[in-house]
Amino acid sequence: MRGLFTYSILLAAIIGLGGCSGGGFVSGKFVLDKASRLPAWFTPTQSVSRQDVEVHITIYEQTTSPVGNVKIKITCSNQVMDKATGTWRWHPKSLKSDHPANPPCWGIFKIRGAEEIYEQTERNDRLRIVDLER
Repeated sequence: MRGLFTYSILLAAIIGLGGCSGGGFVSGKFVLDKASRLPAWFTPTQSVSRQDVEVHITIYEQTTSPVGNVKIKITCSNQVMDKATGTWRWHPKSLKSDHPANPPCWGIFKIRGAEEIYEQTERNDRLRIVDLER
């Protein structure tokens, strides 16, 4: 996650930020790993299993603020079940790393009043929700 963010910041500095939407520039697109629990702010219907639900995450970064925006779309069988927006920031544990661009890394997402920690353990597009101290 940080590797993509770092690259995006460099790219944005080179080409400028004109035309960026979503409250910053897109620094990453992810999906929530099937092994992860669903976000606390979302409750699926009883007829839907966790394995049927896809969670798509788009992260936006700012060049002037440590807080960015996040958009989440939840689908089942390609039908949108819910959409939400919120904010995100780096977890302090990510900022302490000697090599912050290397996973594992963590972000704190705040959506609909729920604050949760999302983790990237490998260089891929998968995140999972974890329980860490804030």
